[in-house]
Amino acid sequence: MLDDPFADLADRELLAPLSPEERKHLELHHYVKSGEHVIWIEPEGRVRQEKYAKLYYLRTAKGVFRTSRVTDEIVEV
Repeated sequence: MLDDPFADLADRELLAPLSPEERKHLELHHYVKSGEHVIWIEPEGRVRQEKYAKLYYLRTAKGVFRTSRVTDEIVEV
C-alpha cells in the first residue's frame, strides 16, 4: 500500500471527493481547482476550501497565489 501524503493534514476529509489527477496536482502544488472550489494546504498543514468566485489570495508552503478573473487561473504572486 502506498503512503498517503495527506495523512497528517488537519481537515483532510475535504480531499475525499478529489480525483486521482486532482490529488496529484494538490500534492505537487499545494492547491487544486476542483469544480467551483479551490482546495489548498496552508503552510501549517490545514486543508482549506473556498468557492473560486469568492477567493482572491491563498497561502501555501509553495508560495502565495491569487485568482485571476481575466484568465480564470490561479497564478503565483
